[in-house]
Amino acid sequence: MTLRKEAPRSKRRWMVLGIAVTACMLLVVSFASAGMVGVNSGFEDDDGNLLDDAGTGINAGIDWNNFADVSWVQSATPATPTRQADKTLSGWKFKGIEDWQATTADSGFAGGTKQDADCPGVITAKAPNKDDLKRIYLASKTVSVDVNPDENVTVLEDHTFLNLAWVRIPQNTTSPSAHIGFEFNKATKDTAPCGGTSPLVHRTVNDLLVVYDFEGGSTDVPTISLRKWVDSGTCEIANNSPPCWGPATNLTALGFAEAKVNTVGSVLDELSPPSSLATGSSVDATLGTNEFGEAGIDLTAAGVFDPDVCNSFGTAYAVSRSSGNSGTAQMKDLDGPAPFTLQNCGSVTIIKRTAPRDLNQNFSYTSNLVGTCTTDATPAAFTLNDNGAGDTTSNTETCTDVPAGNYTVTEGSDPTGFVFTDL
Repeated sequence: MTLRKEAPRSKRRWMVLGIAVTACMLLVVSFASAGMVGVNSGFEDDDGNLLDDAGTGINAGIDWNNFADVSWVQSATPATPTRQADKTLSGWKFKGIEDWQATTADSGFAGGTKQDADCPGVITAKAPNKDDLKRIYLASKTVSVDVNPDENVTVLEDHTFLNLAWVRIPQNTTSPSAHIGFEFNKATKDTAPCGGTSPLVHRTVNDLLVVYDFEGGSTDVPTISLRKWVDSGTCEIANNSPPCWGPATNLTALGFAEAKVNTVGSVLDELSPPSSLATGSSVDATLGTNEFGEAGIDLTAAGVFDPDVCNSFGTAYAVSRSSGNSGTAQMKDLDGPAPFTLQNCGSVTIIKRTAPRDLNQNFSYTSNLVGTCTTDATPAAFTLNDNGAGDTTSNTETCTDVPAGNYTVTEGSDPTGFVFTDL
């Protein structure tokens, strides 16, 4: 959000707010192999190296290592191993979720457990080598995209992008496959917990399952597919009955997703948690061949987010699987869950401060904000008062479910005896 005061020729204060979008044009110089998802988002999502290649002419943009350093902290819930990291950079909201590795204390699932099961039992178990996750990375941002690139007239539309990555333990074979389900739930532990000691939450309609399928080898291109949780209609597995995961959509084939695994050598991960399990800053770690995979997804183009409708998810986790079929694939290792807000809308908060704070003076505002606001039914015109606890009129206007875009809030003329000082 950016705030700007107009020139001193007017006493009226203008606050220009940008919600989850960048206000400048981004020039991206792309390599022949770079996909349009990364070009549009400005994130190098399909080179498999975590390294910002800006200046080399190869899919220039930010990459995972740009988030370094991050602080890894203990998870709030003991059942969610082991540490998490959060950071915001250039509008990208980053989340790292660590998992136990190569130990029987790792969280996982009993043999035969399928991802189609709501609230499956979570146990402690050592995952097979190729299915043993170390951690996952998530990042999301809403970006203005030119949806008319081949014409003379630029048409901008706000698109929400999701980038995801996985890191697994060193592999004991030269071409290990990877099948990983990234699940995003609308519910949280506070709203719909599975109960008992389970760290999972109940699924609700339109929860998301992004499946990352990599068959192994030096030339294989990962396939990214998407499913939504349904309580009626068709299941991915025809002989199943709802609730279930609905039919899969191949986002890679449609051009809405792109991905890459480091199949040709080691890469440097600057976001790795420190060796101690205590809170600490990230350190550098070398990941061997086939130990890192990433993907970028245009969720708006994929139909997950409607530009005119607010939609939000609050919990995320990853599961390694035996195959790409969500109805029959057996779940192996569990990484997470953890809180992660994935949404296409934001919020705006306006706070009025006076000196002193107890003078019971109203200040008027107008705006073109939209959404659900606290002080009144509409934010088009409202009043704030910094009288403190002795007055029922609030000094704060908060609007939620605000679609991505640019908005203006204007404060009226100074009341008698007041002089505006700063914004």
